[in-house]
Amino acid sequence: MKYFLDENFPKKALQIIEARSEVVTDIRGSGKEGLKDNVIFELAQEEKALFCTTDRDFLTQVHFVRRPHCGILVIALSNPNARLILEKFNWFIDNFSEANISEKCFYITDNNCKIF
Repeated sequence: MKYFLDENFPKKALQIIEARSEVVTDIRGSGKEGLKDNVIFELAQEEKALFCTTDRDFLTQVHFVRRPHCGILVIALSNPNARLILEKFNWFIDNFSEANISEKCFYITDNNCKIF
């Protein structure tokens, strides 16, 4: 599976993904930080990667208007910190595979995961 990390996603996610021998792109350090959300999202789509973010806007402003896409993971916690986000991220990658993410938005909050 391929992952594309938004600049607001914890950098330690790189280690988690690489330890699983998966492919990952991190927007940080690419010279493309700060681009508009839709432009960054298009970069993920060019790579056919799951877009990972903590930005809630990707559910309403991207998922519902931009089809087809390769999948979106939004982790939206009430008191986010890297450790809690990574716990939710680990749970996600343990429970979902590339076969069932295309065209879906996974919206993970403190207590649930909604799939749109």
